[in-house]
Amino acid sequence: KAEVIMLIEEAHENGARYSKACEVVGISHRTLQRWKQCGLKDRRKGSKKTVVRKVPQETRAEIISVCNEPRFRDLTPYEIVPQLLEEGRYLASERTIYRILKEADQLHH
Repeated sequence: KAEVIMLIEEAHENGARYSKACEVVGISHRTLQRWKQCGLKDRRKGSKKTVVRKVPQETRAEIISVCNEPRFRDLTPYEIVPQLLEEGRYLASERTIYRILKEADQLHH
């Protein structure tokens, strides 16, 4: 941002209009004004929501352990969950298991 502001100011000092200089670098004149007025810090708001039903770490570890068992190693979560249900076990939905395996870099299907 600082470099863009500096370049636009230099162009303006050499006779260019702010709007044309901003157009060249791909920002609006209003954006330039905001950057100059509010400083250069990033004012975007990050996600502040907390996931209420987040899968506990113990359950995540159990899911990874079960998926790494020899009998499940070559199966997808869509094949694992029904087999676990037949045994009377429910760890999580197929989609949740996919997400947990992906986060653990163990999704190879």
